[in-house]
Amino acid sequence: MKHADYVTSIAKSARVHNYHFGAIVFAGREVVSTGWCQAKTHPQQARFMRFAAEHKRNNSYLHAEVHALISARWDVNGYDMAIARWSEDKLKTSRPCPACHQAMVVAGIRRVWYWDESTEDWEYDKI
Repeated sequence: MKHADYVTSIAKSARVHNYHFGAIVFAGREVVSTGWCQAKTHPQQARFMRFAAEHKRNNSYLHAEVHALISARWDVNGYDMAIARWSEDKLKTSRPCPACHQAMVVAGIRRVWYWDESTEDWEYDKI
């Protein structure tokens, strides 16, 4: 995955409630937006958490994926997103939660790239 090092470095530097997540929105080689988990809340995060009622955890902070989407300065319809989670000095599976997946659907993200521990490689899902 083209932007693996960049999104991993964002995840390493972000830390909220012992979570180290980073996200980028990109088109080809151009990174158009970045995001990381944050201790603050945001109305958009609350909106998408309501869409994902099956998500049982009480995440009262802004997720990296939603932060990257709201930080974009233009329409990201058709763009890709990459997500990384850093823990115990290595990449961990970083598949998006249901709320963040819904946010990507609304924004028109084409594919989401994430690290998968079972394959030890970057995988993607079409949104």
